[in-house]
Amino acid sequence: MRLLPTKAQRVRFDKFFQKKMLLPPRFGNLDNFYYKCFSFLELFRAQGIDKLLGSYGEVYPDLVRVFYSNLVIEKGVINSNVKGIPITLTKRKKIVGANPERNSRLAGIFTIDDILIHYFLTYFIVPKFANFSTVNDCEMQILYAMKNNIHVNWAYVILNHLAMRNEFACGFRYAHLYTYVLKQNNLNLVGERVLEMVPPDNEITQKKVCNTKTRAKFDPITRTITYINPPQEQAPQE
Repeated sequence: MRLLPTKAQRVRFDKFFQKKMLLPPRFGNLDNFYYKCFSFLELFRAQGIDKLLGSYGEVYPDLVRVFYSNLVIEKGVINSNVKGIPITLTKRKKIVGANPERNSRLAGIFTIDDILIHYFLTYFIVPKFANFSTVNDCEMQILYAMKNNIHVNWAYVILNHLAMRNEFACGFRYAHLYTYVLKQNNLNLVGERVLEMVPPDNEITQKKVCNTKTRAKFDPITRTITYINPPQEQAPQE
């Protein structure tokens, strides 16, 4: 295979990476959301990642698979090689300076804004293949930071999420982000298989965000969001 010149690379690719799927990349243009209704949008803008959430374009699936297949992580440094071009990514520091409670919780007990923030996180920033309603330690820290005006180290979050995914993972995340990395490293993309991220298939919209999973409903006439079957508060014990 032209993208994997050595036998060891080809064996590893064929065994672990060739047939694995790429998680469909998502994007969401926050300007298309009604800002008076979706107050959580300002939290993403305050973190400076609204343009990142709205970015989309080409994806090179074969090159992304090769990137993952050649991935080596040593002492927090992520190295790979694609078409003879070495690529190095470094993750430093922590996610945030302060730590919230570290118990995993279910997204269903959060406020509407909490649920919608978590929706964007699990479909874009720290994408999952399953268990979307479960909030893990990393996601809890991000929620805590955003709601308390603490800046999040987003580069660390993404690279740390990548570093925890090895050859035994279900599939590959960040296909469009790593396509961007390949372009920034001046990789020759001529003749490579390419896919386009296009709305509405890959776009996160108001309609998709408000559903039975997030337990939120958006009324386009009144431009309000409400709970679907909101949790009942327990009566105080005597």
